[in-house]
Amino acid sequence: MTLFKLSLRELLSLWERFSSAENPETVQFERGHTPWKNVFTHLYAVRFWNASDRLRETGLIEEWEQWAHDPLFGEATRVTIELEIWFKDSEADRAQAEMAVETALRELRDTIIVNRCIIEEIRYHALLVELPISAVEQIINENARVIQCDEIMYVRASGQIAFGISPLQEATLPEPPLELPTGEPIVALLDGVPVQNHAWLRNRLSVSDPDGYAATTPQSARHHGTAMASLIVHGEIDSREAPLPRPLVVRPLMASTPEGSSEAVPPNRLLVDLVHIAIHQLIAGTEEEPPIAPTVRIINFSIAYHNRQFVRIPCPLAKLLDWLAYEYDLLFFVSAGNHSLPVEVDCTYDQLPNLLEQPQELRKLLFTALDRDRRNRRLLQPSESINALTVGALHCDSSGVPIPEQGLLNNRAFEAESPTKRAS
Repeated sequence: MTLFKLSLRELLSLWERFSSAENPETVQFERGHTPWKNVFTHLYAVRFWNASDRLRETGLIEEWEQWAHDPLFGEATRVTIELEIWFKDSEADRAQAEMAVETALRELRDTIIVNRCIIEEIRYHALLVELPISAVEQIINENARVIQCDEIMYVRASGQIAFGISPLQEATLPEPPLELPTGEPIVALLDGVPVQNHAWLRNRLSVSDPDGYAATTPQSARHHGTAMASLIVHGEIDSREAPLPRPLVVRPLMASTPEGSSEAVPPNRLLVDLVHIAIHQLIAGTEEEPPIAPTVRIINFSIAYHNRQFVRIPCPLAKLLDWLAYEYDLLFFVSAGNHSLPVEVDCTYDQLPNLLEQPQELRKLLFTALDRDRRNRRLLQPSESINALTVGALHCDSSGVPIPEQGLLNNRAFEAESPTKRAS
């Protein structure tokens, strides 16, 4: 089938004739345009990119709903959003596009551009904007000029990665292995700040922290980076695997938040920009500074965007990982991400005691519920990266953590629930 080239307006005109006809099959197109009828039969609509496309499934609406129901978020609260601009090939056109976006932003009160990023290799141009939460509501309701700006491709929640911090539990660990790593590193970790002097990590890590995140992250808040470093160096401690024979390079991307409740990517940085700079410093270096670890070929990236699922096309960060893997001959291990929403099974609380004695039936209900909700449980960005190796997890390990004999049935919160309420 040969399709003649059409302008967008000609294409819209053909679609209008096709979609408005009582019997589209009888519509007669000009010579050379008839094959478009076969295309149109598979489409719901043909239209210009508009405000709804800039918001749909970007995570901003979901994030707004959480903010709106959070008592800690008032009108004075300030948040950050990411504005991705249609990429232009020339520097002059990019500057003009950015100026148009800045002009549209002035309509919203008290907005600040805190970070901007252009990466030509992945055709990425974005602004990170700090603004009052009330301005986000205007954008969501499509009442702001910025959401109508033709230069903007997507308006996203900043999606900055964050992990909650809970009190550390004391654990009785065996003595760490005596053998220490030698040679040049080949593995790096992009994550939080680790407890570098922990008995199991001492003299096994090479931490590169040019942004000074360690200075603002107390030992008690260094959870995720420490856990991931331990997993890479030792595997599962209970299984007593041989330790990593070479040093592990750690490049922190997260620090403790000011209130100390979580580890997070700083709110004034676009993650794409941060990762791009970090990998360049590690592998290639700059004119002023040599590369930190040019021998590294494997990089672990076990932090996924909050509220951002894979939708249709790879996100900018996934594109960046793909390009970096190609450019520097790297293999990225990327986490598939964790969904925090409960799984709502098709049974009530008073039915659970019997189901707990029928594991096959309970498993069937669980898998049915997961299948029913699969649209909301897709890979979290950037695990859709094509050149990376995406890693999921199974509830299967060598851990010796004890399980209460009666499980959930001994939980007071469980007993307080209505017996007829659906279980989750």
